[in-house]
Amino acid sequence: MVVDPWQGPCGAGESRWASQLAYQNTFSLFASGLTGESMTLDLAKDPPARVDTFSTSAARVSMWVELLNVRAGTPAEFRLYQPGGALYWSAPFTHQTFYSLSWWWGWYPISGNLTQAGTWRMEYRQGGTLLAQRSFVLVASPAAALVVPSPAGRPLGGTGGGWARGP
Repeated sequence: MVVDPWQGPCGAGESRWASQLAYQNTFSLFASGLTGESMTLDLAKDPPARVDTFSTSAARVSMWVELLNVRAGTPAEFRLYQPGGALYWSAPFTHQTFYSLSWWWGWYPISGNLTQAGTWRMEYRQGGTLLAQRSFVLVASPAAALVVPSPAGRPLGGTGGGWARGP
């Protein structure tokens, strides 16, 4: 038998909590990280160990964020900055629906594309506000870099993610 301990319009008539908290619907960033893995929703939910150093022959760099209570229509963006601080790449998108809990990620291929050694930075912004940033060191690889071709008209990097559960 399933028992809902929460009192409210979607729950039981009375609370089973000694002191039930008010409904929480405030937006917040719960967690973020950086990895070289090819992100999936399952990997974002149980993220791999954080990576701080990549070689120029590495496949990709991915940044993920876990968000609570994202409103529909909210603009968001992943950004990648070069060691000198100049914007190198950005991937803007708009959250299409309300997400009470969701995971999002932005990725960019390194091999053949990022060649400048130094400290790079990835950011996640929402509504123009910086919410998360992760820095990583890019080191030169002695191996020849493999160039990842971009399909005509398509950017090299991208975004993905999401999982919605209503209020």
